[in-house]
This record gives sequence, C-alpha cells and structure tokens, in this order.
Amino acid sequence: MKRAVSWILMSVLVITCVCALSLQTDAATDAYGTCGKNLTWTLDDAGTLTISGTGAMQNYSYSVFTTDAPWYSMRGSIKNVALGNGVTTIGDNAFNNCDNLTTITIPDSVTTIGASAFLNCDNLTTVTIPDSVTTIGASAFYYCKKLTSVIIPESVITIGDDAFFSCEKLTSMTIPDSVTTIGSETFACCDSLMYVTIGDNVITIGDGAFWSCDSLTTVTIPDGVTTIGEEAFSHCESLTSVNLPNSITTIGNEAFFYCERLITVSIPDSVTAIGEYTFGYCSDLRTVTISNSVTSIGDGAFADCNNITDVYYAGTKAQWNEITIGHFNEALTDAVIHFGEETSDMPDEPEEPEYPTPDIFEYSIEDGKVTITACHESASGDITIPATIDGFPVAAIGGNAFYWCKNLTSVIIPENVTAIGFRAFYGCTNLTSAIIPESVTTISLEAFGGCDSLMSVTIPKNVTSIGARAFSGCDSLRGIYVDQDNPAYSADSYGVLFNKDKSVLLQVPGALLGKYAVPNCVISIGECAFAYCDSLTTVIIPEGVEVIGAEAFIWCKGLSTVIIPESMKTIHTIAFSWCTGLTDVYYAGTETQWTQIAIGAGNINLTNATIHFGEEMPEIPETPEYAPGDLDGVEGINEDDVIYLLQHLLMPEDFPVEQAVDYDHSGTIDEDDVIYLLQHLLMPEDFPLT
Repeated sequence: MKRAVSWILMSVLVITCVCALSLQTDAATDAYGTCGKNLTWTLDDAGTLTISGTGAMQNYSYSVFTTDAPWYSMRGSIKNVALGNGVTTIGDNAFNNCDNLTTITIPDSVTTIGASAFLNCDNLTTVTIPDSVTTIGASAFYYCKKLTSVIIPESVITIGDDAFFSCEKLTSMTIPDSVTTIGSETFACCDSLMYVTIGDNVITIGDGAFWSCDSLTTVTIPDGVTTIGEEAFSHCESLTSVNLPNSITTIGNEAFFYCERLITVSIPDSVTAIGEYTFGYCSDLRTVTISNSVTSIGDGAFADCNNITDVYYAGTKAQWNEITIGHFNEALTDAVIHFGEETSDMPDEPEEPEYPTPDIFEYSIEDGKVTITACHESASGDITIPATIDGFPVAAIGGNAFYWCKNLTSVIIPENVTAIGFRAFYGCTNLTSAIIPESVTTISLEAFGGCDSLMSVTIPKNVTSIGARAFSGCDSLRGIYVDQDNPAYSADSYGVLFNKDKSVLLQVPGALLGKYAVPNCVISIGECAFAYCDSLTTVIIPEGVEVIGAEAFIWCKGLSTVIIPESMKTIHTIAFSWCTGLTDVYYAGTETQWTQIAIGAGNINLTNATIHFGEEMPEIPETPEYAPGDLDGVEGINEDDVIYLLQHLLMPEDFPVEQAVDYDHSGTIDEDDVIYLLQHLLMPEDFPLT
C-alpha cells in the first residue's frame, strides 16, 4: 500500500539527510548577483528580492531542505519577491524554504513555475498565477501551510505531483479545462479544502491526489475521467457524496478508503473490477449500486462498512454468484441484495445522517448559544462536535460534559466554542487527541485530568485562563505546546507549561521521565504542577523559587531526590503527599533556616526523608540529564536522534522516547515530527524545539 511506500521513502529521506549534514556551510552570500544567463538579483534591507532581466531563471539543486540558490543563506530576510517582466521561468527550488516570504509578484512573461519553487514557504498566503503559465512543477507549493488562495488560469496544462501538498489553509480549488492529469498527492493533506471543481478535460486523477482532505464534502467527477488512482480520496472523512461517471474504467485500491461519511455509491457500467479496500471503512455507507459489468471485488473492498443495508445489482442472482468476491466483504454480502428489475426500488436520495446525532449529546440553549452538558455511552471513537445544534452555535463544553467517556478516542471542538468547563473531559482514558480551536479563551479546572492516553496538547493564542490540574494525571502526555502569540502562557522545549514570563511553572507533562531542572527564571511552582508524574526521579529547584503550591508533587511515587534552594519560603499542603519513594532532600540553607520554612500539613514524605543541609549539597548540573531532541542520550542531538525517532514511530516499544517529540505541535506524533527534527539539525534557528 502507498502508505508503506511512504514510510520507506521517509527512511530514505532520513538517511539522505544524515549524509547531507556534513555538507553544510555557513558561508555568507552578497545581497546581489546573477541567477540566470541574463538575470540578476538584489535583496534590499526591507526584505524584497528583485529579479531583473530576460530569460529563464537557473534551476537549483535540492539536498534535504538545503539548496544552492545564491540567496539561500539570507532566506530568513526575504519577505517579498518581485520578478521583473522578462523573466520566463521560476527555477527549481528557487525559493525553497523561504519561510518568511509573504508575497510574490509573477509577471505575464513567466511560463513555468519550477519543481519545489516555493516548498516550505510557511508564510506565503496568496499567489496569483498569470495566464502565461503552462506548467506548475512538482512540489511547487508543497507545505505552504498559510496559503489560502490560488487561482490556476486556463493556460496551465500540467500540475505536478505534490504541487499543493499540505497547503492546510487552502479552502477551494478550480482545476481548469486545460489540465488533463491531476498528479499524485497534488492536493493531499489540504485539510481545509472544501470545494473542488475538476475541469472537463481531466482524464486521470492520480494516486493520493486528494488524500486526507478532511473538509472535502462533495466531489463531482466530470465525464471523461477514466482513472481514479490508488488512495485518490482516501481519508476524506467529510466526503458524503461522489459521482462516478460512465467514462471511468479504473478505480484504484483504497481510492475511497476511510471516507467514513460517504452514504451511497454507484459503480458505473464501465468498471469491471473494484480494487482492494476501495471503500473499506466507509462506516456510514448505506446503499451500493453495482453494475453487471463488475467481475471481481477485491479483498476488503467494503471492509467494516457495517451500515450497508441494501445492494442494488443490475444483473441476475446467477451473475452475482459468478463475481469473485475477496475476503473481508461480509458487510456487502450480508446486506439485502436486489437483483435485476429490483434495482428500480433503490431510493434516489438516501437521507444524510447528522454528525454527530443529537442522541450522543445532552445540551442546553441560553441566549441563543448552545452548551454541551453531557454525553451518552454512544459517544465513542472519533467525535466531531457540531458547530451548530438546532440552528444555534455551540459556544461551550460544560462541566463534566464528557466525564469518564472512556470510549472516546479523539474530539474536534468547533470554532465557536470559547470555554471548556470543569472536568469536561476528565477520565477519558482512551482520548488520544483533542483539537482546541483558537476561539477558546478558558480551559477550566481538571478539564482534561486523567486522560491517560492523551499524548500532546496545543494551547491556542486566545486562551487566557487555564485552571489548576487541567492536564494532571495524563500519563502519556509528552508535551504541552503554546501558540507563540498567546499573551498569558508559554512552554519550554520539554513541553512544560508556564505563565508568559516563565516565572510560574504551571504543569509538567505526565510522561516526563528521570531528572528535571526547573528553569532559573521560575519563582513559584504551581498547584499540582508535577502531580502524578510517576516516572520522575529527581527535581532540581533553583535559587529564587519561593513557593511550592499545594499538591505540586502529589503521587510522584518514583521521585527519590529533591533539591530545594535557600530562597524557599512556603511549601503548601500535601505538596509531597504519596511521594513514597522520596529518600533524599538537599536543602541549600542551614538546618535553622529549614525550620523557618512554612511547610503545610500532609508532607510527611518530605519531612521524613533524609535532609542534607548546606555543605552536603550535591553538585547541581546546569542542564537536565538529557537535552531536547537527544532521544538516544548519546553525544547530544545529532542525526542518530532523527533515525531513533523514525524507529520509535515504527517500533515504539523497542525505541521508547523520554521527552516531548510533537515538534510541529500538530497533536500527534508522526513522520512530520521526524522531518521537523531533521530541519532543526540543519537550521536550528528556523526550527526551534519549542
């Protein structure tokens, strides 16, 4: 399957980049020069790169996020690119990884946009392609994550593979009639893409062309398309309808795999075979129409499509019995099969279910706004909370709304929501992912407490209030990340949550292992900050910290050593309760000073430990036991750690990690984090581990 091939390619990428590390250079480049036989370039102090002259731009080589473009070493300064009228091509890799580039002016003289020309231009928001352009190269706008608008003119004939891969903010796309082929993964992972118009002359939709376009709801495939490639629309989880015209002869394996909201499908007369897992895991598929031209149905073609009720087959029962039907298609064969003339009974418009159904939630409506107040046992698996209910916007997740919903695995909260209430998701032990939208301003007390499987959380920029214990008891939590524009909160490279100026340590991720040194800027450790961190063994609290909050280290059973500074004044109630493994406390002051610290009740595990004073203080390391990114603990962060992370993704039990590795803050740990760690090695300032 193509995903397996992708893993192989990822491995090759990592190995290639390891070799490339030794080739890096920091040599400076002047702010002017040549970039083609008759082209010159200048970069001014305002960040505008101007290319002048006539003819084709030079193509530049690419070696794992490094190019030989003459302005590459100054790419961080490039904010705008102005191509003079007379430039005919944009070279391969010309502006690759110019991640501060926001605008590009392309004149009517340009006919070709080269391969990877704007790859990883993270801040490019809009592009106007003139009607002189005929070719958009492979990966031309790959990972332009803020690109919201692109108009492709009728002059374009070729759009290369991966051309708009992971343009996450792109919402609509019109492919002109001049295009005949949509390449492999051309629009894959365009998460916000909702509307696609495919030109009338398109013949082939390539492998993975729209893979994982989560927001795509409907697709109209024009007459003339003959081939839909493997995984072309796989994981389009919002897709509810698709038409398959009679021109189609080939539907690739997994073409509509995991389109879980697809309701009905009709296989045209031109198709003779339905490939492996073509409609596998389309869990809401209700009706299937199959022409009598079909002679084979591959393994898992309708696997786990357990809501199919009716199959309308154009042939006879005898013809149906002659079809070669592969394994794992019981959902199809167990449905009611209608033969021949019975197919006229098929409903024209199957009723579309609501997502999720109102039966899953209880809710209240006040002042025209909906608050989710409770969930039922049927709230399981992956849940998307609707943006509106009964015509009113969902504005809040109420207290205890999903309390102990143990079957919930992921939740997407809509943009209208501003508040997540007290214990809203407390005890959701199988919850692995929670997407918190930018509209949220308040995350209340214990909101996600006890979510044992939650691995990563990103706090968006508008959150100004996070209650105590909001993420306590999340044993798998490897990092809490904060939008850099958030005015109230921040995080360090270990995924530890602080207030904005890092004077108060608020929450340590539950999966933190071994030794942790509190940063020197901290003056207070908040309530429940380290609670339930079972694998924590040593904490070094620096000089300047005056307060340890209530329950700060409660249930840290593996904690054996604590270093406490002379500046300490108050240790609140049950701060070290149930720290049953605590044996040694090193206090920087004298025994007399220790007795003057206000130590609250319930700290017997602290006071009964061996207290070492003054001269008995051990040597305190300046940094924690391992550095961020040093996953194998050998010789600091290097290319071996990139390989180690890849191995962790493939074999997590054999290659465990001890720190936050959701480097791109996506909420999941995947191959993108491997790429990010690699980028950090090559360009640490551009890709910090924060």
